Amino acid sequence: ADSPPYLQSGRIQGGFSSVGGAVGGLTPLMLAAHSAGRGAEGVKLLRAAGARADATDELGLTAVHAAAAGGAEQALHELLRAAPPSAARQPDLAGRTPLHFAAA
Repeated sequence: ADSPPYLQSGRIQGGFSSVGGAVGGLTPLMLAAHSAGRGAEGVKLLRAAGARADATDELGLTAVHAAAAGGAEQALHELLRAAPPSAARQPDLAGRTPLHFAAA
């Protein structure tokens, strides 16, 4: 599958630490972005608390990749408003952009 490993099969590998930190590469913002199918409230709250939209995991994935992979349109819009302009085209370590995940 094209989803990040920690999002495959509905399993979350890794954990949570602070708003800005990551355990196992997963940030709370990445998880909120991926699972924001009903809205972007979690993403908005984490961004207001200082979570960085451009933080990457060990695979080079960002919350923008996670939102695109999860089909979370509202979260994706919110993240792209907060992220640098290049975020929509930022490749992961395998060369996949958020658009690759959105189209999968």
